[in-house]
Amino acid sequence: QVVFNYKNDNKKKLFNDWVKIYSNALSRGNTILNNELYLLLEQAIYNDECLLSVAYQSKQAIGGMLFGFNSIKADYNAAANIPRIENEKSRGVGHLLMWESILKLKEIKKENLELGSFKSPNANVDINKLKNDKIENILNFKRGFGANRLLSNYFFKVLG
Repeated sequence: QVVFNYKNDNKKKLFNDWVKIYSNALSRGNTILNNELYLLLEQAIYNDECLLSVAYQSKQAIGGMLFGFNSIKADYNAAANIPRIENEKSRGVGHLLMWESILKLKEIKKENLELGSFKSPNANVDINKLKNDKIENILNFKRGFGANRLLSNYFFKVLG
């Protein structure tokens, strides 16, 4: 079951479940977010200024996705699952969350969804020349929802 914050009376539970899943996932990579960021996110959720979708199995939150948006466009910002789901590669929790979120975004009249870019941690490496399973899985996931790959004149410089 996927539950959304948008026009939902149980936003506090959804927010708390998301923070637990997301902060645990970040901590596995030795990253911790500032509490002020979570407070800003909580305000945005209460004001329906973003879409938070959380998947539940037997009343336990097992994964979630976060989308920011304006009047017509939505942006895929973040996703995380509990470790058990991450380890069970055969489960399609991410696909379920994305598909249900797309349907919800269409329902609330968003016309476009930006699935984001993927860049190499080494800014001097062309992503098109990198070949590994993780990158291929990310690209296939995004293409699997009908996303078009856009080529742009985006420039990036490492300072330091």
